[in-house]
Amino acid sequence: MKILFTQLLFFLLLYSNIFGSDFKRNVLYFQLFGEGIGVSLNGETRLHSNAVLRIGLSWFVVASGIPVSLSYISGVNSSHHLELGLGFNFADVSAVKRLLDPENTLDIPNQIVIPFGIVGYRLQPKNGGFVFRASFTPLIIDWRKFFPYAGLSFGYCF
Repeated sequence: MKILFTQLLFFLLLYSNIFGSDFKRNVLYFQLFGEGIGVSLNGETRLHSNAVLRIGLSWFVVASGIPVSLSYISGVNSSHHLELGLGFNFADVSAVKRLLDPENTLDIPNQIVIPFGIVGYRLQPKNGGFVFRASFTPLIIDWRKFFPYAGLSFGYCF
């Protein structure tokens, strides 16, 4: 999982530098709760002036995951942005399964996919530097219900 994360992050950073632009394209940030469920370390790049692709590694007590999302970012010429996005957290819950079902009698998968939405505020200066995100990130449960959730992120844009 870590090798896949490293390869994808390298690809994102390489891809983002192929096209010239007048704003910093890459962000690395730490997130508390939000899309990563617990804590997460994330890398993202702007695919276009308003489109951001993000991948991360997340941890939550006895589970881990890889959150991946695509977001729309408003206000290209400003430091203050509205962020709207969708994504999935590919989570490994095998440790949770062992705790809940030590006899392995229930049909609980080891990996699950948790869809989520993103509606939030982002402070990201055009010329790089400190990045702050505050977002509402509802987790979608069995496509009929959602669990309201939120997160805070702190990072650096380069």
